[in-house]
Amino acid sequence: PFTKVSQIKTIETIREYLTTEEIRAIEQAETRATETKRAFLFACYTGLRFSDIKNLKYEDIKDDIIQIKMIKTSSFIRIPLNQQSKKYLYKDKNILPLPQTKVFNLSMATNCNESLKRLFKKAGIKKNKISFHLSRHTFATLSLNLGIDIYTVSKLLGHKDLNTTQIYAKLLDSAKIEAMAKFNNL
Repeated sequence: PFTKVSQIKTIETIREYLTTEEIRAIEQAETRATETKRAFLFACYTGLRFSDIKNLKYEDIKDDIIQIKMIKTSSFIRIPLNQQSKKYLYKDKNILPLPQTKVFNLSMATNCNESLKRLFKKAGIKKNKISFHLSRHTFATLSLNLGIDIYTVSKLLGHKDLNTTQIYAKLLDSAKIEAMAKFNNL
């Protein structure tokens, strides 16, 4: 029945992400939704999806490596923690929680996204689409910008297909500018 149906064309969308300056502005901004802010910033430095952050327990972190089965893909992933992500791991540095305790006490994604919109407004950040998933885009883009190879970024994000990760490489004008600058020495 589908032999006469033409192939559906996908529309390439622009993926927004935060710059390091915007991340700093969020860190400085006051909010009552401190848990959402903490989880969002943690996600900016780990690339985890909201569902995985929401279910993350302290027992899932061994020797500074997150080891979980991702909810969306059912794939196992290992993400080493960096110094930036460790800043957001504990609510209170003086109290070590039980291993079964969730790292973040988050409500539904829609509530967190509304809190993020208010937080972004206070931080003076304007984006077309503000959601928790913006942290994942931020992680991917910043990783590539820092020179982490695309294959490693793909593995950190838990992508099964490298093409999925290549979407983020398209965002980096700095890499294009650097490449074209090589012609200046001819």
